[in-house]
Amino acid sequence: MRAMMASKNFNPWKLSHIEHAMKERLKASDIGKDWLDQYGETSTLLPKLVYCLENDCVCQVDGVYQSFLAGSGLPGSLREYLRFYSDGTVISAISSATPGEISGWFHREHVGISPGEYSTDVAQNGPGLVNVSFEIPLPDPNGTIVYSGFIKSDGGLFLTSTRGVRNYHFVPW
Repeated sequence: MRAMMASKNFNPWKLSHIEHAMKERLKASDIGKDWLDQYGETSTLLPKLVYCLENDCVCQVDGVYQSFLAGSGLPGSLREYLRFYSDGTVISAISSATPGEISGWFHREHVGISPGEYSTDVAQNGPGLVNVSFEIPLPDPNGTIVYSGFIKSDGGLFLTSTRGVRNYHFVPW
């Protein structure tokens, strides 16, 4: 900051104007308002918050996230699917079917699907912009699968869980 002040081009009014514009952009959406409530209007995260808001750094809810477990995407390959809901619910399934083939039954009301709850927060450091974490209880004695990771800049997910480390890409319905 000292180097900026010494510069002939530094204009403190312009900097405060940019900060004000960022706050107003965040206040214009429900997600942005929630972030401002959580992190405060004087947060050093303001630029990251605005970037996330403008680039949909949220878990998408109009499709599924898919990761190939084996077969590298060949027909019949085993895949793990994650589906997020706007109320904070997340579900998981493993299937060799395509996203289109599971769309009829992959929902939280389906028998055998155990929903979990996810949370997100703006990453204050590390490679991701938004951290994601959740647990999914299993319907058998194996317990719970714990996931943690982040939303990638391409909109996909990078997650570590008891099932391994995986990249997920989003497939809209």
